[in-house]
Amino acid sequence: MEREYKWKADAAKLDAMRADSRLAVLCQGTAVLHMRAVYYETEDGLLRQHHAALRFRRENDRGVCCMKLGKRIVGGCTEREEYETEAADLAEGLRRLPAAGAPPALCGLLLQTELLELAHTDFHRTAMTLRYAVHGNFCTAELALDAGVLGNAGAEIPFTEAELEFKDGDSTLFGTFAEQLAEMFALETQPLSKLARAIAASDKEK
Repeated sequence: MEREYKWKADAAKLDAMRADSRLAVLCQGTAVLHMRAVYYETEDGLLRQHHAALRFRRENDRGVCCMKLGKRIVGGCTEREEYETEAADLAEGLRRLPAAGAPPALCGLLLQTELLELAHTDFHRTAMTLRYAVHGNFCTAELALDAGVLGNAGAEIPFTEAELEFKDGDSTLFGTFAEQLAEMFALETQPLSKLARAIAASDKEK
């Protein structure tokens, strides 16, 4: 289960979070990644019918295939099923996703169906692993600071944002930590996923 908070954040706020001494104390490691992703759909909307999203992404030189299913928002936190696996390409990813927990029947259907590019993203990410502890309880989360472009065959638009994704520990404490971060940096919730904004990019260009 993926649990994450997503916020609107301009370049100045991203820089402030990278340099903040309070976050530096919590940080257990930082990675800088170039993310290039394509989202797919079938001509008859098979993924949409299953409330699913399918993505193949290059994270630097590492290929990762991901399927997301369902979505609900609880107190600003987005929750959904997420399954991913390393793969050289999309076809290998679909063959390997069932072992990661994705629905075998859906993966099988997608392997037999022509997949079309629905949208794409190209951005750089600073990923900070943060460990937050209070009174013996703790949570570990990844703070992702993203800047780049997203769009579809019709148009691309620039974007910047911050995400906090739960990794392990106390999920209630994770919510508290997210609220503190939002207050510290005056962050506004981003209600739309990258995919939703990429699909709508053509409308913004009109």
